[in-house]
Amino acid sequence: MKLPFRVDYADGRQEILTATAPDIICFEDEFALSIPKVGENVRMKHFAYLCWLAAKRTEPPTLEFDGWLDTVESITVVNLWRL
Repeated sequence: MKLPFRVDYADGRQEILTATAPDIICFEDEFALSIPKVGENVRMKHFAYLCWLAAKRTEPPTLEFDGWLDTVESITVVNLWRL
């Protein structure tokens, strides 16, 4: 499973971050919540955490979650069919 997101940063940068199996497993452990259950009670923090995990995995070194989140302006779920 892959979950792509577009992240717009406060400095004007934009990137696509894709959460993959390792990120999803860390997310599920952190929130004690499976991805299908997220759809029942979507929180922006869930999307942000998945993006941060993907950034941390693919672009180290990455700030800790709260520091990274301070640099984010918006997060958009990317339509899988458009990739």
